[in-house]
Parts: sequence; structure tokens; C-alpha cells
Amino acid sequence: MTAGSALRHGQSAAAPRPPAALSLQRTALLLAAGVWSAFFLIRSSLLLYAPGAVFDWGAQASRVLASVCGALLCLGMHLLLRRGGHSPWKMLLYALALALPAAALLDLAGAAIWRVFSSHYLNNPQRWLHPQELIEDYLTYLWVFVSWSALYVGAANAIEVRRRDQRLAAAEAAAQAAQLLALRLQIHPHFLFNTLNSLASLIALGRNEDSEKAVLTLSSFLRHTLSNLPYHSLSLAEEVRALGEYLDLETLRFGDRLRVQYRIADDCAALPVPSLILLPLVENAIKFGLAESEDGITLTLGAARDGEVLRLWVQDDGTGAVPARGGLGLGLANVRQRLQATYGEAAQLAAGPCAGGGGGGWRSEIRIPWAQLAGEGSA
Repeated sequence: MTAGSALRHGQSAAAPRPPAALSLQRTALLLAAGVWSAFFLIRSSLLLYAPGAVFDWGAQASRVLASVCGALLCLGMHLLLRRGGHSPWKMLLYALALALPAAALLDLAGAAIWRVFSSHYLNNPQRWLHPQELIEDYLTYLWVFVSWSALYVGAANAIEVRRRDQRLAAAEAAAQAAQLLALRLQIHPHFLFNTLNSLASLIALGRNEDSEKAVLTLSSFLRHTLSNLPYHSLSLAEEVRALGEYLDLETLRFGDRLRVQYRIADDCAALPVPSLILLPLVENAIKFGLAESEDGITLTLGAARDGEVLRLWVQDDGTGAVPARGGLGLGLANVRQRLQATYGEAAQLAAGPCAGGGGGGWRSEIRIPWAQLAGEGSA
């Protein structure tokens, strides 16, 4: 699940993860074990399959102990390298510098191990601490330490890049959440102003039963809006139910002048959509369509699949004249920005007079890729 989708489902942008220090320590241990195991297998196979070679348990035990010492020295190098905080190239130079004394220590330790656990120096006493043999072993060990250093620095850099990507993703997710919260907060003052005006009108007209019903409906609607974070996605069925409560309030206010129809396809009801994404479109339809119509309007909420796209629309049969809708800018801009913050450029909003309507009616339609919504629903 991506950071954006995680936010849309109310999850934290920064999911718990193991500390980077532990991850690097585990990587250093695995690299040390791998490199020195490979060293042991290569040296053993070269000597065992040489002409006239005889298996020697002491020699094998010495190689194992020398390899273990080499792995422990690599872990010691890791403890020094992890405190540096240098750039990759500086860390590599530091690691190579540490490889020089590490190879020398292992060279001397290896000679002592071979003297104690094998018969090599008993059979060849002249080779004990012989410069040529010490140099050959030193160069062999140095090659292994250099290999480990290169792999370690590469792994450390990869872990750091991954950590930066995680921090960037978390920052982007937090910014997205803040943007959606700001956009959502633009809705509430306008909505509450309209709703309280409607309630005041009912009280002034002495419609006590309708006033009580309006208060209960408003309470239910506010419970819905305040209990869901601004970056939550809700099923389309839940979203329509919440809009239905808002429209019930407006119907109490306008009576028969406001008629509502729902045309929600069954296969769309379970799809997740941004909370209250249609509310500004419904408010605009009532504000401008109803204000310009003496006989009232029929407002239609619809949802249907069109190929690989989900279409959500709010349509009224009031005036479709563009000048009458001159105040639509804030509501449409809010919806567009929320769609962009949630889906990027994949989602679109189109609004204008109904096609072929003879100058009557206004339609606002949101189009979201079906696959993106289906993926959210199954995540």
C-alpha cells in the first residue's frame, strides 16, 4: 500500500519499522558471514583438490577459526564505521584504511592458530613467521577485508537511501494530509452557515416538528463528518447516505421546491470515495439552481461505471446559464484540489450546462479511474 493510499485509509504515514542501526548491524553480520564463508570454501577447495593433497582435520579447523576471527574483525570495523556519518566515498576510504591493520592482526592471529591447531609448522618449522608466508597471507586476508568493505559501504548507502525515501514519503503523506484537512475545513463554515440559516427559518415559521427533525438530522450529519478524518475514504453508499441527511435538511427548508433523485449503480456502492467530495457540488446546485427557478428543481445524484472510469455526478434542471453560476469558483476549486491531492492527475472534474438541455440544467461530474478505486477497496 502506498503512502497516499495509507492516508486515505486513515493509517499512519510513518509505519513502524526496525531502527536503521539494527538493520545495518544485521547487514554487516550477514556480509561478514558470507564473505568469510566464501573465503573458507575457496581456500579449502583449492587445497583439497590439489594434486597429492591429503585431508587434514587440523588444517580445516585452523581455516575455520581464522575465518571466524576475520568475521569478528569485520564486525569490529562496522562498529567504527557506523559512527562516522561520512559520505559513501569517505566511508569507503575509511573502511579501506581499517582493512590494513585488520589484515595484519588476522595475519598474526592466523599464524598462531595454525601453530596450535595444525601440524603445518611442526612439519615446516622454517616457515614459522617467515616474511614471505606472512606477506602472502596478509595480501590474501586484505583482499577479503577490501571485498567486505566495498559490500558494506554499498549496503550502508542503500539503507541510507531507503531511509531518505521513507522520510520523504512520510513528509509527502503528511503534507497531503494537511492539504486535505485545509480543503475540508473550507467546507464546514459554509455548510454550517447555510444549515443554521435553514434551522433559523424553520423556527421563525413556527415549524417546531420540522425544527426538531432538522436538529437531529444535523447532529447525525455532524457526527458523520467529524468522526472521519479528512483523508479518509468512505464507501459511496456511506457518502450518499451522509449527503442524503444534508439534503433532508434542505428539503425541510425549501419543501416541494427541492426534489431529490438517486441514481447509484449497484456495482458502485461499495467503492471508496473521498469523504464529502460531492457536498460542494450539491451546495452549488441548490444555491444557484434553486435561486434561479420559480418552480424549484429536481436534483439528481448519480454514479455509474463508464468503461474503466467511475462517473459521479450532481445535476439539476434549473437554469444552466453560466452568468447565474458565477459564484461556483470556490466550490469547484475545492473539489479539484482534493481530487488532485488524492488521485493526482488521474481524476477530473467537469462542470457546465447540461448538453442538449436547451439552456436548462447544470451538471457537475467527477471522473476517477475505476482500477484505482478498486485497488483501494481491496487494499
